[in-house]
Amino acid sequence: MKCLIGQRIRPIAIVVLLLALVGVVYWVVIYLNQTETRQNSTTVSQKHLRYQFELHNRGEAVADQVDITLFIPDDSLPFQRRIGTKAGNLAQLSSGEYTEDGFRLRLKRIAPYARKSIILDAQVEITSGMHIVEPGQWLAAQRYIEADHPLVRRVAQQFSSLSKHLQPKAVYSWVVENIQSLNYIRESRGAVWVLENRKGDCTEFSYLYVALLRHLGIPAMPVGGFIARQPSTVLGGADYHNWAYFHQDGEWKLADPQNGVFDQSAENYVVFRVIRDPEDERAKFFTSHPDVLVFMR
Repeated sequence: MKCLIGQRIRPIAIVVLLLALVGVVYWVVIYLNQTETRQNSTTVSQKHLRYQFELHNRGEAVADQVDITLFIPDDSLPFQRRIGTKAGNLAQLSSGEYTEDGFRLRLKRIAPYARKSIILDAQVEITSGMHIVEPGQWLAAQRYIEADHPLVRRVAQQFSSLSKHLQPKAVYSWVVENIQSLNYIRESRGAVWVLENRKGDCTEFSYLYVALLRHLGIPAMPVGGFIARQPSTVLGGADYHNWAYFHQDGEWKLADPQNGVFDQSAENYVVFRVIRDPEDERAKFFTSHPDVLVFMR
């Protein structure tokens, strides 16, 4: 009986081992493809970005060993490479380290009710070329990007007879012509809200555009960051902007319907956040101490 059980288990173990090997090979191929893509890409522009944060201790006690996490240019995209980041204006700051959430520093102490400024310098490289990325993860409906909602479906059906190559531009033109641009909405509302109200800020423009393309089966992702037209640019918190990328012909192409930009000027757009989840937009910068606030100036 034991021999029979062993004979049954052995084929199962072999199958499990083969599946594991296939999984390893799959991820190795993706890694090599992205590495090769970056090596074969041509540098379009380099940007030096400077931006400033202010810390405020609202408490009546000294805050010691405060961890501060600040957002920085994204380094996960094949068309953008982060060259370096540094913060050098405060003697009490530790040297920074990269984390999944951004750039983490530690401040030794901040006095009660005191304010301190942190200046960050970041350098990025924007490239062109074929961008081999797995686009399938950018097709699903999610919060604020309600690609499966009847209202989104109704609008998207207008473009279903067009070829996949023409749909991104047609959807972009429809959004530009039919949605009123607002300066700023404090809370995210999402694609359906925009269609119901026919207005929105840059966040809602990007969510609507992405939702319509995803319904049509075209991978699209919303992002957040800054437009930096000059080689050296000082960024301000009010300059933060949302736009989108869509996947076509093996490349991620830019669409910024609020600003009237389609598949051009990508060298001027620096991504700080790829919005995989709406919470990505909330946690741009934060501290480990409940009394110490941080905001971008």
